Amino acid sequence: MANIKSIVVNGLCTQCGTCIAVCPFDAISLYQHKSRGLLPKVDDNLCTQCGKCVEVCPGQSVDLAQLQQEFFGQTAKDELFGNYIEIFSGYSTVPEIRYNGASGGIVTTILISLLKKGEIDGALVVRMSQKRPLEPEVFIARTEEELISAQQSKYLPVPMNLGLKEIIKDKNGKYAIVGLPCHFHGLRLVEKKNPNLKNKILLRIGLLCGFNPTLSSTKFLLRRAGVKNFEDVKEIKYRDGDWPCGFRAILKDGTDRFLYPIEQFLFSHYVFERHRCAMCLDHTCELADISVGDEWRAKLKKDAGGWSYLIVRTKIGKEIVEKFAKERLLYLEPIDSSVIYGGQYGSLNFKKKGSFAFAKIRRLFNKQVPDYLKNGKVKPKLAHYIGASLIYIMTTFFEIDFFNRLFLHVPTKIFTKYRWLVIRLFRN
Repeated sequence: MANIKSIVVNGLCTQCGTCIAVCPFDAISLYQHKSRGLLPKVDDNLCTQCGKCVEVCPGQSVDLAQLQQEFFGQTAKDELFGNYIEIFSGYSTVPEIRYNGASGGIVTTILISLLKKGEIDGALVVRMSQKRPLEPEVFIARTEEELISAQQSKYLPVPMNLGLKEIIKDKNGKYAIVGLPCHFHGLRLVEKKNPNLKNKILLRIGLLCGFNPTLSSTKFLLRRAGVKNFEDVKEIKYRDGDWPCGFRAILKDGTDRFLYPIEQFLFSHYVFERHRCAMCLDHTCELADISVGDEWRAKLKKDAGGWSYLIVRTKIGKEIVEKFAKERLLYLEPIDSSVIYGGQYGSLNFKKKGSFAFAKIRRLFNKQVPDYLKNGKVKPKLAHYIGASLIYIMTTFFEIDFFNRLFLHVPTKIFTKYRWLVIRLFRN
């Protein structure tokens, strides 16, 4: 295999963008697939079959245990959460950042503080494109204003690692990177090949990632919000308003379409789950320096501002978090890993057990699966197979535009019951 073309064709592409960053001949670019989102394509006229893209692609294979040994000096000490030093629950103490964020503003506060102190020259982040509102825009933020523009979650495929190309070219800069597990799988593979890149990255902030939808999910939600023509959309915000936030579409004529709260659209992640994401074993971004994700106990705290889980994994992560906590930029409470499990058990169990069941179902249909799932030691339970089958069937049907539109007006409570059924099946 000399390039990533077959990986894309076989549905194993994580859409992380790593291949674009490392191609020495700029032979790989992105195109917008109408349902799946941004995908890489290879220009055969430019490709020399050097294989560099395949070497750093986490789509076909990624050895988490080996990478943990490489970068942490040991394999995962915890089966569910990987290596970590401490775990907290908390939020940013900067009100406008906290309330503008998806869940507490911790990531933005850390990045702005590092930038102000001159410890980084920029941060690799993502925002929705102003020119093409249904597409993510990956960029290096170099000002506080740019970092704030990248706040909130983006629930569609993001080729974050294409931004590594700019970092690799910079000889002297220091950077922070925010990404999902697949982004860090690709990043760490590049760091193995290019140790200089590792030295340029001060901090890797990972985001907890459960069910990750295709672009079709965004289009479905826009239609449910009453948007008839996607060309009328000026701006999309996936997590806006008081926590737990809602899906907002602002049209060019100023019309505000809002699905609130998040329960009105969270089901879409389970209806439009990306098949490659359903075969990922990493929920908590185990290769990051710190991992951050929604703290759903915020409901019990009756707080309009969000809270986040914060998993500290490395020495540099610990130093940075402790420094900003002492400076009272972050409010943090120590918690046990069981607290995270209590709020994330559906996604955690799906990643660690259900992914093997999903892979077996794909193989029944002669579909390709990642190498690490072909001879796994994990034995899924019957409930996992049932849950994985539901996800496979629903996601396959809903990628067909006819079914997408047919179920457009199904009441949210029915979709929500489906979502909770899936979660319960993966609870054990």
